[in-house]
Amino acid sequence: MSKSGEILLKRVTLEVAIIVVGILLAFAIDAWWEDRQERDEEEKILLGLKNEFSRYRDELEDGVKVNSNTRLMVAELMAAARAGSWNSESIPVDLALSTLGDSPTHDFGGGILDAVISGGRLEIISDYELRTMLASWSQVFNEIRDDQERNRSLVQNHVTRYMLRWHVPQSRGLELCCSWSKWPQSTRSIDVDSAALTRLLTDREFEVLLEFKHIEIAHMALEYDIGLKAIDDILDAIDASLYN
Repeated sequence: MSKSGEILLKRVTLEVAIIVVGILLAFAIDAWWEDRQERDEEEKILLGLKNEFSRYRDELEDGVKVNSNTRLMVAELMAAARAGSWNSESIPVDLALSTLGDSPTHDFGGGILDAVISGGRLEIISDYELRTMLASWSQVFNEIRDDQERNRSLVQNHVTRYMLRWHVPQSRGLELCCSWSKWPQSTRSIDVDSAALTRLLTDREFEVLLEFKHIEIAHMALEYDIGLKAIDDILDAIDASLYN
């Protein structure tokens, strides 16, 4: 090969090499940019999920407080039903009776997590264990919601009907427990009718009703604990992904 041919070959080879390197570099830049965009999107999703699950935790803690208070009141009522009289000096009987109608519910759906899952974007979260916990969250919440629905059914189908059947007044208890309760006239208390109170506290049906209420709130307390533990694990994993 002539010297000029060798020079041409080297030039062509160099140009081809430059083109190949340029193509590979472009692919690398595109891959880096795509990964960078995914990481930015992941960070935004994680920040949103952190806010969302922090709010869930606050709501669950409020539920725990309500449930614990109801459990205390039911325990007082069960003791009174066993004794046949109301002996508590610190808790008005009307206040205790009003808590039997408590049936709080939570709706932990329709937020960022649902949007991520329905949009098929859960895989953008790089932490496999976090993805697994997020995918399983609905199962944890459904257990809580099932208990809440059973409690609501007990209140609607049994507690409320029992109170209506025996004309147990509700106004004084609601006045004591609820700041929003504004009665247009003076409230009524079962405590002023000793015969009605004695009948209530010696009624075996009422005692069994209390037992069912205790079962529901005791089991709900277990589900709340599981839910709070799941939320704490998710929040810890989110923080680890964001700040480590």
